Amino acid sequence: MKHSYLTWGLAASFLVGSTSLVARDNRPDLADLVIGQYHGEVTSDSRGSSKTDVNLTVTKKSPTSVLVTSDYARLGSVVVPLEALPNRIILAASGKSTFLWDGKQRPVRLDYSPDGSVAYVGYKQ
Repeated sequence: MKHSYLTWGLAASFLVGSTSLVARDNRPDLADLVIGQYHGEVTSDSRGSSKTDVNLTVTKKSPTSVLVTSDYARLGSVVVPLEALPNRIILAASGKSTFLWDGKQRPVRLDYSPDGSVAYVGYKQ
């Protein structure tokens, strides 16, 4: 009899453990958190003046990377790898792009620069 209780205990422990693993896998990817439309302005530009009414689109390329495009040609089109900080901020993981997504602010704020020569600040629509 002791053996059957032990078997059931191990089976229950395994099932509880596997349920928590499944729950962890259902969390959204970093890219899923940041995708969407942003509206804002170019706050600085080494080759020109600032510009208001600029739209940015962030689309998912992979679970940890996004494609950033804009209706303003100076912002170009760039694939940005992402990494998360514990305080709900997502950053560019590498490369020359700046991508700072702040999920604590309402509306959600995005600071972005494709190459350091032009800077954008926008809010998720």
